[in-house]
Amino acid sequence: MKETHVTMGDSAAFLRERGIKPSYTRRRILECIANCASHPTVEMIFQELHDELPTLSKTTVYNVLKLFEEHDIVQSVVMDDQGIRYEFNTEFHGHMKCIKCKQVFDIDLDVKVLESKEHEILTTKVVLTGICFDCRFTNNKSKTN
Repeated sequence: MKETHVTMGDSAAFLRERGIKPSYTRRRILECIANCASHPTVEMIFQELHDELPTLSKTTVYNVLKLFEEHDIVQSVVMDDQGIRYEFNTEFHGHMKCIKCKQVFDIDLDVKVLESKEHEILTTKVVLTGICFDCRFTNNKSKTN
């Protein structure tokens, strides 16, 4: 899985290339998502940027994310009880939510999706639940002591 980091200079050029005016707020929201491995929610993005951008509203965050989704810059991930999360990685992959720590992880999928002869498949979302490596290790270590 590729790891991407976006800086202020990169974000402006990145948005311009996609026909989006690179306002400071849009650039900061993009950087927040691109540099965050935790698949942030609107609330997380708002909390991360509110001190720096005191006039920022959750409505603005929602509107910017909608614009980014329309331009295939970010994708939304629905994680059952955790609501909608956002990520910069728009390549085909799945997600795994740890039932212990509640973190969401990208996972590579080795599944070949066959095209349907009758239907046109537009999107595929794979969300798995399980126990992450760190939680498994912590759990196993505590049982042996």
